[in-house]
Amino acid sequence: MKTSLLLIAAAMASLPAARAALTVTAGDFDDGLTGQQLNVAGWFDSSVGGFVEWNNAAESIQSDPANGYVQSRHLAMRGDGYVYQSLGTYQSSAGTAAQWQVYQGVFADNNASAGFTISFYAGAFPGASEGVDIAGAGLAMIGSASSLSPLGNPTSLASAGYRSGSLDLSALAEGTEVWVAIRGTGGGGAFAPLDNFSVTQIPEPSVALLGLLGVAGLLVRKRR
Repeated sequence: MKTSLLLIAAAMASLPAARAALTVTAGDFDDGLTGQQLNVAGWFDSSVGGFVEWNNAAESIQSDPANGYVQSRHLAMRGDGYVYQSLGTYQSSAGTAAQWQVYQGVFADNNASAGFTISFYAGAFPGASEGVDIAGAGLAMIGSASSLSPLGNPTSLASAGYRSGSLDLSALAEGTEVWVAIRGTGGGGAFAPLDNFSVTQIPEPSVALLGLLGVAGLLVRKRR
């Protein structure tokens, strides 16, 4: 028994130190303010001088109990708007794949809905700033853009809900900066309400952890 405990302790000690995973900043778009705010806090955006993209008042989007969405402040994205941000640097120890999720909602006033895309980029972008489009920075796109269709007008909650997708990071070099961009599709007369955007890096079990599980299995067998 003592030998088994020592083996477990050794396996745990050999586990690699946890690295910071890719993280979305202000993915809930809750800036603590009220009303419509032209600047999207925590993101670089296409314009702060007009209603191209903005943090919208909570009551502008419908609550969606069936999908677990509670009415709150959210992003309103016009068909020609965009927002983007850095998610941090890639560390394979935090996972070689990731999952993204976003809530695509419905305006309470049945305003026309625009579609939008979600794209991920790899590389340094020192020129990132308000009104500077990441699409023109020459960065490599990770995979292809995910396109979410407009929900139409008028819309119903039956068409709303959480959308998700996966991202393969395995081809990236260690320490590569990763960016995400959300871009409206369509003209300037329609808007897309979206909220609760997140990215979760998926860690892989290490060899040491698999060994630890094997030792635990042997302990169970011996105790029987």
